[in-house]
Amino acid sequence: MILKNESPDDYRTRPVRVRFDGESYCVEPFGDAYDFSTMRSRRQPLNASALPAPGEPFELELANLGVSTWLRLEIDGKNYLALVFHRRNRGDQVLKLVSGYVPTEYLDDPGKMILQEISEEVLLQTKKGFCRFALDDQKLPWPYLDLKPDPVSVLLQPEPPPFATCLQWFINNQAANACGYIDTRVSSLQLIYSFSAVLPETVLRASSAEDELVDGQLLTRFDPDCQLVFAALGKTDDLTGDFYCLADGKLQPVDCSNASLSEAFVPRQDVFVSQSSIKAGKLVSLPKL
Repeated sequence: MILKNESPDDYRTRPVRVRFDGESYCVEPFGDAYDFSTMRSRRQPLNASALPAPGEPFELELANLGVSTWLRLEIDGKNYLALVFHRRNRGDQVLKLVSGYVPTEYLDDPGKMILQEISEEVLLQTKKGFCRFALDDQKLPWPYLDLKPDPVSVLLQPEPPPFATCLQWFINNQAANACGYIDTRVSSLQLIYSFSAVLPETVLRASSAEDELVDGQLLTRFDPDCQLVFAALGKTDDLTGDFYCLADGKLQPVDCSNASLSEAFVPRQDVFVSQSSIKAGKLVSLPKL
């Protein structure tokens, strides 16, 4: 089922500038807005000579800003991280955090964009429909006319970033409850926001919907078989290496040995990531940010 069909020509974003003064990071958009195709063409590897030595102050201009969420869901008293299966252009499969690009209208407050991404990507199905998410007891807008919302909502609780060594980030000089990394392969900054929630017992199935570019159009598809993956978390939020899907309201083990975890889980130097993925079939400690 196609939930949305949009033209990438209608999408607009701007490049971002990242400054590090040795104690904190400051992010601000700059320059003219451009469309989706132009953004993708600008996502090119950073020149290695432009990267600073560890711990040194720097200023970099990047192609775009993205957002992700460390979404911790409690099921039967245990914690799981919500992950989405994603097939890359080269054919490999990765498990990634719920995430998306930030358009121009959200560059001043990208935290609002990640709430939209959660509503659009995380589809929790009950007998009555699909659960809506809520923040501060206010239900988030329901994004899909063709899917019926359940009266039950899932309350999101903002949490500090899961990375203990994370330095303070500022967006347009406003403190952000997030941490980030710079993907040197594509000249992109990714901010990670952390939330927790308790999965209602009425949820029978958890699926994911994600945008894809097909024949020049941005499509959002709903496929019940495209299931959300729950990665078991240890006491310190490390991934234990156990993965599950939800079927008939029960967690069922799923084999992810042939998949990889996205660059968000890759060990990094300061805030820089230069590797696309890491194998999923083993315990993964949190990268240091």
